[in-house]
Amino acid sequence: MSNYAGIFYRNRQRLPDKCLKSIYFAFVYPHLLHGIDVYVNTRPTHLSKLMILQNKPYTSPVKDLYTAYNTLPISQLHIQQLLLLVHKCIYHKYLVPQIYLDYFHDNYIIYSHDTRQKTNLHKYSVYSTFGQRSFKFQGASLWNELAKSIKDIKSLRKFKEALKLHLLNSL
Repeated sequence: MSNYAGIFYRNRQRLPDKCLKSIYFAFVYPHLLHGIDVYVNTRPTHLSKLMILQNKPYTSPVKDLYTAYNTLPISQLHIQQLLLLVHKCIYHKYLVPQIYLDYFHDNYIIYSHDTRQKTNLHKYSVYSTFGQRSFKFQGASLWNELAKSIKDIKSLRKFKEALKLHLLNSL
């Protein structure tokens, strides 16, 4: 990834933004997405190095960069990928590996009585930091924090658009 940062840095004055954006989404973005679960679940010091590298070639404020390129920082990309997988588990079970089919349950299925959280996903108890990093725990936690208007979107494409807009606005 540092090779690409150098390319951006050396060519930022010579190439138009549209070209730099195309290079970013062709060469850098797929690498970020491919290993996002490993990156984000590593030590914060390792993740901060990657985030600095991701932001290095730019002199403008980073938030403006993400807005202009319509992309997200690594931590938000991770949240987006987790929530997309949860959405698939809930609405598009045929798109996920079989191991995930029974990962998430609504609270109203778990509890026999009405609760205020009955429409949320059930969060299983975890007793370690490792457990808190698990997809099952993080996915349910992040899903429960989403606005109902976003959670109710069944179309994967429309959900992805609404989620990305939500995450960009939360920067």
